[in-house]
Amino acid sequence: MSKVEPGYYFFAYCLNCKGEVIFGEAPSPEDEDFPKSTSIVKTCPHCGLEHTYKPREMGRGIFEE
Repeated sequence: MSKVEPGYYFFAYCLNCKGEVIFGEAPSPEDEDFPKSTSIVKTCPHCGLEHTYKPREMGRGIFEE
């Protein structure tokens, strides 16, 4: 994801550098409860390392300009 538009996103903090790793757009908490998910493998855009993120390590946050 090269450009992030304002809105809700699923994310985690990199297990190596602690930078934000964005997984994708998310519904607002008012629209939908946090969905059940499985582990996700993702490469950190900050340090370049790949990690497997477990559901308990993921969150939903809002990005505002």
